[in-house]
Amino acid sequence: MSIFISYGREDRSLALEIYELLCHKGLSAWIDVRNLQPGQIWESQIDKAIQNCEIFVACLSSSSVSKRGFVQSELQCALKVLETIPEDQVFLIPVRLDNCEAPARLVHLHWVDYFAPGGRDKLVEAIERYTASSASKVPSPTERST
Repeated sequence: MSIFISYGREDRSLALEIYELLCHKGLSAWIDVRNLQPGQIWESQIDKAIQNCEIFVACLSSSSVSKRGFVQSELQCALKVLETIPEDQVFLIPVRLDNCEAPARLVHLHWVDYFAPGGRDKLVEAIERYTASSASKVPSPTERST
């Protein structure tokens, strides 16, 4: 199972913490600063990683939710993928890094308050639960595109 981690540059340290936490739990996470290789066309690699991931973790903070830039583009791409997935399957997990207001386009999704006591465990448990109970039902990225 691949997990894409999206974040704004100002939240890089917390995003890396999430990446390390997921990897430590044996989960396959993808984050630009660890997975992009020198010489790669980073925009196309990020788009490909989003299209091929099974879970998209959207790291949200007071600074990233109101910021223009690639973090918004990644979220737009994830929302397009979400449209192709049955409603009972988890794909996009909003993770609030601070007490920010979630963007209107995500309010229909239940989020994780990573900053709250137990938030880290809640994120990992949600992903592990999804992995254990839904792995056989999740269409592969190639099945989603057909």
